[in-house]
Amino acid sequence: MGFRWDKYEAWRHHPLLKVDKRNLFPGLRIGFGAFVVFKIYESATAPEQKH
Repeated sequence: MGFRWDKYEAWRHHPLLKVDKRNLFPGLRIGFGAFVVFKIYESATAPEQKH
């Protein structure tokens, strides 16, 4: 019977330590999409400014 490495390597498989690049910023995609839609709507409905 050898040394039990699995006991000391278990922390590497913890869910909080796994970095998922797709879910790093969960609301960024929806927020950016909403911001773009808002800016398009704002530019289409804003009255022209005359100086």
